[in-house]
Amino acid sequence: MNCPVCKNVMTEEDFGGVKVDVCEKCGGIWFDWMELRSLDEKKEGHGPALEKALKAEFSNEPRGTIKCPKCGMELKKHSYRFNKDVEIDECYSCGGIFLDSGELKLIREGFMNEKRRKEFVDSLLSKIPEYNEEKKKSEQRKKAVNNLTEIIDKINIKLF
Repeated sequence: MNCPVCKNVMTEEDFGGVKVDVCEKCGGIWFDWMELRSLDEKKEGHGPALEKALKAEFSNEPRGTIKCPKCGMELKKHSYRFNKDVEIDECYSCGGIFLDSGELKLIREGFMNEKRRKEFVDSLLSKIPEYNEEKKKSEQRKKAVNNLTEIIDKINIKLF
């Protein structure tokens, strides 16, 4: 398979159970459908090929659109789902993803797990007055339901 950026022949490398295609010339990496999800956190993957890729310098030189090396469709550029600071190139036909040199490292460093994502979303929502009001009302309703449940439990205990 040829690199979608520089057209160099890509070589298959093992990143610790996940085989990806790497361009030795520009440092780009091709992930088939769902492979990136197996390597986007720091704790995932291992081996010399992965370590080499993680040491690659970030290169995001301006370029035009590129085509999928698998099916030839135009790749669409958008933010990565779990790290909005990194723009990836994705094929909407076959699901493959191309990362420029250094982007895998950026994704792994800025990966937001479920807990961090929830904290981040909560911090954004807390700046919206309507959200804070609704949250306060929801907490009051929850407290009232808990109190009512305790009263019902006490009544049931006395009756039976």
